[in-house]
Amino acid sequence: MDITWGQLVAALGGWAVISGAVAGFLSKLLTERLIYKWRREEQALVETLRAQIERSQALFQAAIGSFQAGQAAALEERLSAVQRLWRGVLELRDAFSGVLFFFTILLPSEYDDALRRDDTLAAGVKDLDDELITEKMQRTLDLESDRPLLGEVLWLRFFVYRAFMGRLAHVFSRGKSAGHVEDWRSDPGIKQILSFVLPERDVDAIIGSPPQDVGALQHAVNQLESLILEEISQLASGTRSSQESFQRAKELREVVDRLGPFGVGAAPR
Repeated sequence: MDITWGQLVAALGGWAVISGAVAGFLSKLLTERLIYKWRREEQALVETLRAQIERSQALFQAAIGSFQAGQAAALEERLSAVQRLWRGVLELRDAFSGVLFFFTILLPSEYDDALRRDDTLAAGVKDLDDELITEKMQRTLDLESDRPLLGEVLWLRFFVYRAFMGRLAHVFSRGKSAGHVEDWRSDPGIKQILSFVLPERDVDAIIGSPPQDVGALQHAVNQLESLILEEISQLASGTRSSQESFQRAKELREVVDRLGPFGVGAAPR
């Protein structure tokens, strides 16, 4: 029996049902294709992003490695500069050891007698004059090139230490030329230099110590060297902030700028 299109359509539920079925099929097919296309594009985007992340991570790791290498090199260079500065401290201590020994081993009342007798206690300083003092201090001038690596606070503390040693030697040289060496405690330049870096109570304790206290000078030297070592420690460990270092250096620079060649604001008379 032949079936006409009309009968077939009627058997399938009519054109509305057929149209709905076809539309549903086409919609499902289109949706699946869109989802497939979206997933393919999404996968491509994910792969692109993953590649970008990997490249960025590689660049970041390379930058970190370069930074760490640079930091290690900078730290090594800074530590070398610190070692040179400390050798400068030891060189100054050795250069002026005769003056330190003279003022430490003798009482003020014994200074002139030791020089007149050409005592062995004065043997290390009998030829000392301002020209020789200047020459001894200039031995550490090449450390100026390390100043950017050392930081201002450490450099200025070293500068004060050198000025103290030079001033102490000048007090002796001036007294020897005049025929009377005064107690180093009575020199205003010594007090001025110490006051740049030491608390007032410590300065008063050193300057106000009795003449019989022959250890007062060594105590002052030890305190100045301890300040240098303290700054070296903080510089190496990074415990001091850059802002704090800058502020402290600025304050210290303002007072140190007044130092002359012999450790005071004006050339000593």
